[in-house]
Amino acid sequence: MDKVQLTGDLHDICGRLKEIDAGYYVMFDGKQKRFEVHHKGQKGNTLCVTLPYDRLDARAVTYVRQTRAERLRQVIAEMDRENERAEREAKDKAVRKISKEYK
Repeated sequence: MDKVQLTGDLHDICGRLKEIDAGYYVMFDGKQKRFEVHHKGQKGNTLCVTLPYDRLDARAVTYVRQTRAERLRQVIAEMDRENERAEREAKDKAVRKISKEYK
């Protein structure tokens, strides 16, 4: 089974994705057993995102909204904040370890 384009679904996810962007459409890859969101206006490869879920539900709409290019700055800022938090935690852990060794 190759890829099949979905035109409708129980929860109207296909329609809800088109509300975000009319160019979106959903494919099911039978070989990989996964759902993919494509965009008809994208040149070359139309794949935008592979959904990390085993079924098509409202999480797909949220995921597509979160991964849109328009959110790039916000996503990068979130990643930077998370990286800074992780670095602080690693430094604090190292300081605590060194402090214990000198006591």
